[in-house]
Amino acid sequence: MRNTLSAVIALAVCGVAHADVVTFSPFDISQISPASIGRLSPNGAYLVGTNSTGATGFRYNMATRQVDLLTMGVLGVNSAGTLAGALLVNGGTSQGGTDTGAYAPIGSNPVAISNPLLEDSGAYGISDDGTLVGLSTTHTGIQGVGSAYVWSAAAGMKKLPVNRTIAYSRANGISTDGHIIYGWNDETYGFRTGVIWVDGAPQDIGLSPSLPYGEADGISANDQFVVGSYSSDINGNSGGWRWNRADNSVLFIPDMDHSFAVSNDGKTIVGNAGFFNANYTDPLTALIWHEGVGTMRLVDWITANGGTVPADWNVNLDGAVRALSSDATFVAGWSASSTAASYTVQVTPDKLFSDAFDGTSLGVFATLSPSTILAQGAQGAPATLTIDLDNPGKADATLTSDFIDQLPFGLVIAATPNASNTCSADPLVAYAGYDTITLHGGAVIPAGRHCVISIAVTSNLSGTYQNVIPTGSLVTSAGQNRTDSNTSLQVIPGGNGVVHSPTLNHVMVDATAGSTINWVTGAIDDAGPKSGPWDLNLFDASGGHLTFTTVKTNMDGLAVDTGNNVIVMHPGDVVGPSTYLTYGSTAFLTSPAWLAGVDGYVGFRFQCDKPRQVNQVAGGFCYGYARVQTTAGTTGYPVTLVSYAFDGDGRAITVGQ
Repeated sequence: MRNTLSAVIALAVCGVAHADVVTFSPFDISQISPASIGRLSPNGAYLVGTNSTGATGFRYNMATRQVDLLTMGVLGVNSAGTLAGALLVNGGTSQGGTDTGAYAPIGSNPVAISNPLLEDSGAYGISDDGTLVGLSTTHTGIQGVGSAYVWSAAAGMKKLPVNRTIAYSRANGISTDGHIIYGWNDETYGFRTGVIWVDGAPQDIGLSPSLPYGEADGISANDQFVVGSYSSDINGNSGGWRWNRADNSVLFIPDMDHSFAVSNDGKTIVGNAGFFNANYTDPLTALIWHEGVGTMRLVDWITANGGTVPADWNVNLDGAVRALSSDATFVAGWSASSTAASYTVQVTPDKLFSDAFDGTSLGVFATLSPSTILAQGAQGAPATLTIDLDNPGKADATLTSDFIDQLPFGLVIAATPNASNTCSADPLVAYAGYDTITLHGGAVIPAGRHCVISIAVTSNLSGTYQNVIPTGSLVTSAGQNRTDSNTSLQVIPGGNGVVHSPTLNHVMVDATAGSTINWVTGAIDDAGPKSGPWDLNLFDASGGHLTFTTVKTNMDGLAVDTGNNVIVMHPGDVVGPSTYLTYGSTAFLTSPAWLAGVDGYVGFRFQCDKPRQVNQVAGGFCYGYARVQTTAGTTGYPVTLVSYAFDGDGRAITVGQ
């Protein structure tokens, strides 16, 4: 249900001039008190959050002060005010019910997302085009089943690829344009490693190979910076981190164990110190960090800048700062032990720190996705070069000269360029086989927004290519870009091609050990090894039925349904990154559909990189299918492995191809 309220909160936030530098104000909504502030929309128009149970969320309009209450937990919001979150069915998972991912446009009741992967889901973030991201999982908590996803109304829910598919993952948010998704993927020992997906390709984040780096929790409104939690420096001091899209660098943020929001210039970050932080003995102390100043308690920063925290609020604002405006003049969070649960802090413009906010710093952020491709001569698909031109200023930025990206020697525009351009009606100057991309002068980057150009690029020469767009390349009426953009692409030689086995017609052993196969060598062992250099084991479980299980040395996943049953695939089906695959070892994968007696296909993913194959594989994994015939009955046996095939270069494969 949706309930519209007005004038029901105690809040003073609109941008009026004050004698004080900052103004602290309690925030509450009487109908759901205490109201816990969550996020601010990228354009600063909406503040959202939820009540203590997570069953009721709110949307607060910063301009009109109108409040909408909805029967859903709210975790994210886009610039149009559309909410992302979850519907709690029968009390939600904490009460033995179900969580269902949902979204709610302004004027609409919550809408449950369609085609979920598993029984439980939650939407944590939403882009401006309505794409949702979050977590899809199951009550049973099977290892590897809890997965980050991306959802759209057109495509439904798709599992996001990660580098450790046997471990849990979650997407915590998404950029306004949908190009960047951020979240985490567990290590095998349980630590949450931060992940950033750039155009669908996962990138683990780290300060160095030896230092920990936790989940990604927030993104700047201009999509340049991502911040995250639970890192440490070389001395073991805890803190957070900030990733810069322009140069792929990671900066350690001292003491801020949880970093939740970052300004457009990357110079201000808000969050909190976690429990047992050595420098902040109080639990969950609200913190603010500024470049050149460092990390300090939010309450100390408020006091130092002329503000006052009411006497009935705890001294350290125990809790967290969750929201920050793009220009860092508005801060909002919640406190765990105070009269009112949430608060806001309004900053008089240009008084936050001594360097103020004068001038426009235009941004140029290029990405190449995927980051590794096969050489064109080995039938490798091209990479997509995407260049974001960002304008954080208050006036439109008009290009006063051509913007040119000179590709590195050996990297060229693909035969099918697939060029796109949201910056100008004038098309890009980009020709297949050439190495120069030009956006003509006169293109306009809107105030406070960005525009995007993209094109397909490839190479016949193996190696690593650094595409550098130097400082001063973007020249506009509002200034120039002040930092380089540097992104790389690895082109690998060779190509293994699609591998087809001969017709095997191998009758698998009807026993608890079963038979095991190695996809690369084609070897089959009827003693049924479940460890070592093998891939898939088929055996007759003690309960008396055909069971599939992966040998984790090489095997990485089987195509399953929401009940964790290996599905029967058919000619024309596709096995690839968008296929839902999971791994079973301690929990074997059973499939009742196979017991009916079928001639079908099993979809799989396995580790196939060198030295298993001659040539390196982008990503290190291959997708394939095996034709299996079963017999109607309680066990499914006799079972015959007829043949199998896989794409040796890591691309999706069509069953029957």
